[in-house]
Amino acid sequence: MSEFTTYVTLMACLLVIVASGLWWRRETRKQQELSLIYGIACGGSSTYFNKLAELKPSESTPQLENMALAREQDCSAETRVAAIKALSSRGLPNKDALTSLLGIDHPFVVRHAAVEALIQHGCDGLCVEAALEALKALSRGQPPSETNAAAEMDKVQIQSAPSTPDLKLLEKSRQNLKELPQQAQNDYFKLLQSNPCEAQNVLRTKYSSDRELIDSVQKEVPGC
Repeated sequence: MSEFTTYVTLMACLLVIVASGLWWRRETRKQQELSLIYGIACGGSSTYFNKLAELKPSESTPQLENMALAREQDCSAETRVAAIKALSSRGLPNKDALTSLLGIDHPFVVRHAAVEALIQHGCDGLCVEAALEALKALSRGQPPSETNAAAEMDKVQIQSAPSTPDLKLLEKSRQNLKELPQQAQNDYFKLLQSNPCEAQNVLRTKYSSDRELIDSVQKEVPGC
């Protein structure tokens, strides 16, 4: 090998190393910026949420999914709802992930947004099973997240002085929270009504011994 060939080979290797380093720096910076935008958006900033949503789908869709599935300590319920709506506008790329939001441990507004998106894009077998499981939990008296919120509201009222100006507002908010479980049931029935054949099929195969659940669903969901 001539000295010139050796020199060209070494320079080529050096250029590859430099290019790889620059690419790694650029990607690291991009991930840091993305994490910053995600964090501020989760905190409730509509400006940063819009910045995230405007990024390329390959970059923003995974972040929006993480946002929709996040818990309250990480992301506000309002931001999670916005993420669900943004994902729905993209055709709901990961329907199975959204189905997990039907559980009664998620805030009502998040569940309601998930229900609307799944009705729009189709409630499949997993979706039907999740809706039936949530209805079963409610019928067994398991408290949804809004019940816990109502309990916290009660504590606030008890600790507040009777002359507190916002007492009536607190009472109205507490009453609204207590009405949400019935609204949640209506949401689940709407999901089942959107796919009655699958609803009846899952009832027969998975809940055949649960007469109470079968009767309540068949009262609201038409036959196939």
